Amino acid sequence: MPTGPALFAYDGSDGARRALEQGAERLATREAVVVCVWASVERSAGLGRLALPDEVTRQAVANLDAEAEREAQAVAQQGAELLREAGWDATPRTRSTTTNAWAAILAVAEEAGASTIVTGSRGHGALKATLLGSVSDGLARHSPVPVLIAR
Repeated sequence: MPTGPALFAYDGSDGARRALEQGAERLATREAVVVCVWASVERSAGLGRLALPDEVTRQAVANLDAEAEREAQAVAQQGAELLREAGWDATPRTRSTTTNAWAAILAVAEEAGASTIVTGSRGHGALKATLLGSVSDGLARHSPVPVLIAR
């Protein structure tokens, strides 16, 4: 089992903040990676290509993705700062995805050699979770390391 840092999935929401606080209280390790996943608009650009020149669409996607990444960096930094205030050594990271956020989080966990993943649960109902997918459910089902899901 990996003995690396705890990986905190953090999106700036109240649920993510509670998960960060609960994980910080419960885990013995004091080293963390805080990851904020952002969604690229690349897959959504297809319709734009029908109405706009390719270069215009490419530039728009690049601009939107750059802004999304900047926002994710600020959110990851905020989460890392909260952990530092609690006495942790925390490093912020971001990861883009065009599919499942949980898969992106698992990729970062593997790269970091994470020993545990901490995430919040938004508590979507069964229908909404089926339609939208659940990050916490995806992590729980596919993670090779323990996952702490905070409500």
